[in-house]
Amino acid sequence: MRPNHVWALDFQFYQTSEARVLRYLNITDEFSKEALAIEVERPMSGDNIVTILEVLISIHGAPEFVRMDNGA
Repeated sequence: MRPNHVWALDFQFYQTSEARVLRYLNITDEFSKEALAIEVERPMSGDNIVTILEVLISIHGAPEFVRMDNGA
């Protein structure tokens, strides 16, 4: 509908040749298609995600909705 209406959070996983897992968190504004954040961590905790969202909210303001899929 408009910028900051819905942010989409998407997790992706990648395994290195040493069998270590990297986790990617992509946060996108669904209206503008702007990538608000692309974060890569080996362990990514809920605290990490909250911190990332707090930084984004301080820059862009809070979205009305946050959407995450169930991985299906």
